[in-house]
Amino acid sequence: ACACCCRGCLSKWYRVPKGVPLSPEEQQKIVNLLMAWIEKELKE
Repeated sequence: ACACCCRGCLSKWYRVPKGVPLSPEEQQKIVNLLMAWIEKELKE
């Protein structure tokens, strides 16, 4: 639902490059995206 399941999806949908560590900023963006999705799912 969030396209955050693997580095391939992160690369395809969010242009996060493969083969390099995620920066702290990239990590936080992914966490924020996942938390927003979880909160949405809990409301339904």
